[in-house]
Amino acid sequence: MDGTADRPPGPLRAPGEPGVPAAPQQGSGTALFEVTVERSGGIAGMVRRWSAPVPDDGGPASRAAHRIAELSTAEPSAEGLGTDEPGHGGPGRVRDGFVWAVRCGEGSLQCDEEGRRRDPEVDALISVVTAPQ
Repeated sequence: MDGTADRPPGPLRAPGEPGVPAAPQQGSGTALFEVTVERSGGIAGMVRRWSAPVPDDGGPASRAAHRIAELSTAEPSAEGLGTDEPGHGGPGRVRDGFVWAVRCGEGSLQCDEEGRRRDPEVDALISVVTAPQ
């Protein structure tokens, strides 16, 4: 497999170029994409990082990995950050929730817990990468 089955027709670009997912790893017949997830925040302000291969199988986690790999810079999810709700930032508020940063290839996305809940594909991707090995 060359990892291009789900990409639109056009010139092939090398893995690592903007808009191209991390290089697929060859394995049991399904391409795998390396995804890194960071969780920061909480009351203690701790940061935790996970990395794991995600199968390019067309499922929700795979679709999120493709979508994130196409982002050119760290972008907040459409509904993830900057709300003025209690516990979610805003003037004079203490933010003690988690912020998730997900990277695949050159793309990355950030969201808070609410943004994660509102995007089932990103939630699935985070769950796959952070699952106990």
